[in-house]
Amino acid sequence: MVDLIDPVPCGETDFLWNFAYSERDSESRHGDAWRALLGPRLCQQLDRGARSVLGSRDWESIRRVLLQVRGAYIGALVELHPVWHLARVETSTLGDLRLIAHEPFHAVAPTLRLDAFVRALDSGADTPGDRFARLYRTLRPKFEPGRSRGRPMIVGTSLRGPFMEIDGLTRLSILWSSIAQGEPVPRQIDVLVGTSRRLQEWPYAREEGVVPSEGASPVRYDTSP
Repeated sequence: MVDLIDPVPCGETDFLWNFAYSERDSESRHGDAWRALLGPRLCQQLDRGARSVLGSRDWESIRRVLLQVRGAYIGALVELHPVWHLARVETSTLGDLRLIAHEPFHAVAPTLRLDAFVRALDSGADTPGDRFARLYRTLRPKFEPGRSRGRPMIVGTSLRGPFMEIDGLTRLSILWSSIAQGEPVPRQIDVLVGTSRRLQEWPYAREEGVVPSEGASPVRYDTSP
């Protein structure tokens, strides 16, 4: 079971910053969109980690870009107004995380548990209609945890869990695979945690059924180690 270590309340700006900071540098269609829509000044502030200089209009801009770039996936979750916390988790428990109810993930791991998903990937399974499996196997040999930007994000109905991964799947999958192979990994990792009693209203948190894969994947995939 994934238990939170030292959760500290934070706010929506932490969620916005984490998404923008992670995705602005991504070598993907999402990264391209963030860079184009944020503009040079905000991109520069993100690169510098200059969060303290951002004003209310900057946060409104980041929120607007997030919903424009990722609204089909994350918009309905934002509308639930989750309560956010910064925390740490033991890396040895990551296998208990649940994946979003995304059809290609369910095809590989019907339980939608990270442990089963990673074991299937490491056995050669593909994610039908989704490029995650291919990119995972490309990045797996050269991944360096210390070079990752931002925190993986997980959500649950309360701070007691259980928790579902909503961003950072590449990193979490490689860490769990590394544990299975006896490779050294950090004992704990930082995460951003969102909680809402209404979480089941988010389509990707369904206990039964999955969100069909239509067009581009909702998930951001890291394309560099």
